[in-house]
Amino acid sequence: MGVIFDLDQTIIDSRIAQAERTNRNWNSVYELIPSMRPYKDIVNLIHELLKQGIEVAVVTSSPR
Repeated sequence: MGVIFDLDQTIIDSRIAQAERTNRNWNSVYELIPSMRPYKDIVNLIHELLKQGIEVAVVTSSPR
């Protein structure tokens, strides 16, 4: 068994880049990545899943 997570707005708070994403200004989005932070509870959940031997994958529809 495994769990698949979406990256944006599930694992990381990427709202800071929403306007740039809407405008498809990907270079600006990539520059904002260091400012994005993971949600605390999701990080704890991922750690717990891994500790239980459950595989975890991350997907995104971002161009890279």
